[in-house]
Amino acid sequence: MTTGRDPLQQDQRDAFRISDTLALHFRAVNNTDTPAEQHFPDQAPLQLFSEYKKLGHELNGLLANLDPSIHQALKLQEKRLDLLANLLFSDHCQTSQQSVNLSEGGLAFISTSQHNVSDTLAMSLTFLASGFSLFCYAQVIRCEKLSDGWRLACKFISLPEADQQLIARHILAAQRKPAFRQASTSQREPRS
Repeated sequence: MTTGRDPLQQDQRDAFRISDTLALHFRAVNNTDTPAEQHFPDQAPLQLFSEYKKLGHELNGLLANLDPSIHQALKLQEKRLDLLANLLFSDHCQTSQQSVNLSEGGLAFISTSQHNVSDTLAMSLTFLASGFSLFCYAQVIRCEKLSDGWRLACKFISLPEADQQLIARHILAAQRKPAFRQASTSQREPRS
């Protein structure tokens, strides 16, 4: 069965799209005038953890210029802090993990609640592998009834460049993992 799409176009679309598990929270909102994170006051620990991880990445760049023994001592200290932070992070994210199909332009996921096409959602996305959190707005572009809920497809609204890069890095890192490449290849094989 053919889809009517150009194979090259489909390969390009698939190249920047992954199926993943994220800590996902969302709610319908009427406007996007306030920062998206203000719709999730209970997510303050995720915001702090995400900032902690960003500072760690900045610190890694500075560590390369230090004396090797100081560099090693600071890396060990960072590892100790990471262990503690990851413990707190994993406790906070256990209840909200959800499978999504993610691209740089949006995501699709299963919802227990129905939403109308063009509804605006405030979203909190936490990338479990890296610990980064992203707070943004998205517009519902499709809502399909399923036996156990609704499949929502949403496109991101006015996503800042830094957040787009965060998603792109996450997608590329996931695609480099052997398990992802094997699953992706098996999904594309023709079925008999």
